[in-house]
Amino acid sequence: MSLVPQGIEYRREQNDEEFHETSRRTFEVSYKIVLKMCSTSQIFPEIIISGIIPILHRLQEPMSVTKGNEELMAVVQRYCANLIRAMTGFENDTYGWREGYIMRYLLTKDSSDKMDQMTVNIPLLYQKHSSTLRKFEMKAKSWSKILEMLINSDDVTFYRFEDCTLALCSICVALGIKWTPHDPEHRLPMLSHPPSNLHKAVGISSSDSTNATESSSNHEENRVKLILDDGTIFTVEKDLLLESSPVFTAMFNGHFIESGQQQVLLPGVSKGAVTLLLDQIFMQRQANKLPNGVANGAISQQYDLATIFELFRLADRFLLEDVYERALNTLMTKCICPNSAPIIYAESVRLVTLRKSESSQMMGLSSYILMYVLTAENIRMPERCNAVRKIFDSVVPTHVVEDLKALIEFHMYKN
Repeated sequence: MSLVPQGIEYRREQNDEEFHETSRRTFEVSYKIVLKMCSTSQIFPEIIISGIIPILHRLQEPMSVTKGNEELMAVVQRYCANLIRAMTGFENDTYGWREGYIMRYLLTKDSSDKMDQMTVNIPLLYQKHSSTLRKFEMKAKSWSKILEMLINSDDVTFYRFEDCTLALCSICVALGIKWTPHDPEHRLPMLSHPPSNLHKAVGISSSDSTNATESSSNHEENRVKLILDDGTIFTVEKDLLLESSPVFTAMFNGHFIESGQQQVLLPGVSKGAVTLLLDQIFMQRQANKLPNGVANGAISQQYDLATIFELFRLADRFLLEDVYERALNTLMTKCICPNSAPIIYAESVRLVTLRKSESSQMMGLSSYILMYVLTAENIRMPERCNAVRKIFDSVVPTHVVEDLKALIEFHMYKN
């Protein structure tokens, strides 16, 4: 069933029509043999615990060995789909017996390697029959066995890890979990920066300690200071901060030490992150003055992931929900890709305090990343598996497993 040896020859003999025809015929013969085996209930138990199902699943993906030969690729995909359908028994009315056999086997809670292989095979076998797969997952919870294997991801072989990833993708499809990119015509509020002259109009400045003190002396009652570790002082219009956050209101108008000093220390925060924060606060003020409540500045693409995550921390500290939303939208529409997803996930695990409340119907940044790498349509399977592996390598595996469990359970029982 493997096309790897043939693939080598295809690259060497791409213009050899006779060789192509011979290869096609050998594949068709092997297909007919395996198809006959799939239709036989007696052989089914051995097939279901073998590695043939993941192989068929991989062959349905666009393959480098068939690049430039779309006709062969279409044949391979059709044959593989036929074999998987035959294995389910839907073609010959033996699906009831087959499902019953699998369910009984899964419910025995066997801990052998055969059980592990079967557990991974079930989602791949029934991926086109979402209702059947959902029934399996509800009763036998094969997904929980997959997660148990992934907890010790360092001990899982390369191909078994890939099989687990493929199985999780199929489970997501069965449960209706799908990453949907935003509609370009529906412009989401994202991180943006206002024209520079508007900063002066609202009294926002950034300078060294001496200059900041001089510029704020003329309007001491209307200004407050944000002081960084490196000595940078942001002198900001007080009302701008009070309008944006109840935390700032309590700080500067309450009984806290900041109220007497009219300044707040921001240790461990970069100048770029504070500048970005003040940009977003200003944009929100402008939005509040407009009839539709939306103010759009120039979309900023100059900030790296580290600066955006600093902004998340500041938004969480000062309860700036609008800033959080803008940062999240920017992160998930402008920064997300298979290469950046593991980096974003690792950072999101560290930002556990940024979990949104249930009332906002947000599932957490880490869950968004997992949903993206498992279900986004524009990712090829090798990239998908590589991204999932890097996510497991970037944090303690139990973090990833717990997030996957929460994601699956949320969609499994929400109806």
